[in-house]
Amino acid sequence: MTKSLLAMLELKRRQTDLIIPSGNRAAQFDAVDIKFALSRHQFYCVYQPKLNLITDEVVGFECLLRWERPDYGLIPPDLFIPKAEATGVIDTLTYYTIRESLAWLARLQSVSGNSSITMAINLSVLSIP
Repeated sequence: MTKSLLAMLELKRRQTDLIIPSGNRAAQFDAVDIKFALSRHQFYCVYQPKLNLITDEVVGFECLLRWERPDYGLIPPDLFIPKAEATGVIDTLTYYTIRESLAWLARLQSVSGNSSITMAINLSVLSIP
């Protein structure tokens, strides 16, 4: 990976620093809210680089799912993932995350010419048959 790509990734990381919503209002959502948020593109993926510590090269990425609600700001994953599991919509989030992250990886591999770059995606145990 080039230094410019690493710089871009660092800038992206800084722009997506976790913002904790005020009060407990953010926790007041259900499966309908999560499905609505997906339909409104409020969920998005950010990509944490994985480095080879010997060569200092980026060898892959970990996909991290984020939810930004217009009315509350960034909802932490530790709030929305358990709610998605409890309400039965975790598979919907899982499929979304897999589709988005693998499409991003395919574009990156194509542009960089490096097909050995990998992607790690965290899955809920409830999404594994």
